[in-house]
Amino acid sequence: MKQFVCVLAVVFAAAVTTMGQEAKKESFGEKEYDAFHKILRPLQHKALPAKDFKTIREKTPALVEKGKAIVALKVPAEMPKKAEYEKTVKLFAAALEKLTIDAGKSKDDALRKSYVAVHDTYEKLVSLLPD
Repeated sequence: MKQFVCVLAVVFAAAVTTMGQEAKKESFGEKEYDAFHKILRPLQHKALPAKDFKTIREKTPALVEKGKAIVALKVPAEMPKKAEYEKTVKLFAAALEKLTIDAGKSKDDALRKSYVAVHDTYEKLVSLLPD
């Protein structure tokens, strides 16, 4: 009887773990948003305050690549505030393009402004994601 209960507990735990992983895989844009944030975070909290525009310029291609993956996501019909999300995605895409240009040969102040625009529109997108 103890073995049966132990086996049942193991099977139940495995089922719950698998269900949790399935739900995580289906979460809207989680992989894309996480990949973008992994690059964005050190830029926001280290490079920008230190005015390390060299690092921001160097990381811009990877940041833009991950940002374009977010832009390419197909928005589920049941997303709350879908129209606002789609509008913000367009602003985010435009901000990514501007950042690409400014990371080239623009002055540091222009780069800072375009980087901040990317950051701020990303934060807005995150705030519109379903829980």
